[in-house]
Amino acid sequence: MLRHFSDQVEPYSIDEQFIDVSGSLTLFGGPIEIAKAIQDKVWQDTGVYVRVGIGDTKVKGKIACDLWARKNTNGIFTLTPELLPSMLWPRPIGDLFMVGRRMTAHFSSMGLLTWARSFGALHSWAATC
Repeated sequence: MLRHFSDQVEPYSIDEQFIDVSGSLTLFGGPIEIAKAIQDKVWQDTGVYVRVGIGDTKVKGKIACDLWARKNTNGIFTLTPELLPSMLWPRPIGDLFMVGRRMTAHFSSMGLLTWARSFGALHSWAATC
């Protein structure tokens, strides 16, 4: 169904897909228009409502979907680089994609409670390498 919009579809799980639509923009419009078209197509074909997270990487798209698209009335959210400082960096480290309870506890024991602190520490460490 998603291959109607792009041949760059990567299944992530039974109910999640990554889709690169960068080559489809001239055919279907911008990312928001494509997201709405995907929602409509999935609804028409299956009766299932889907949320769409838009980002310039898979991780940002996943985060946009998990943290914000579900709260938007239209089920779509775009995580732009400009929004990172205000919306992402203050978030608790446990909200980070692929960080579970054990890693959250580990990060917390090191004082890395937010995304900003964690990425700041990583940046500082990388600068010394």
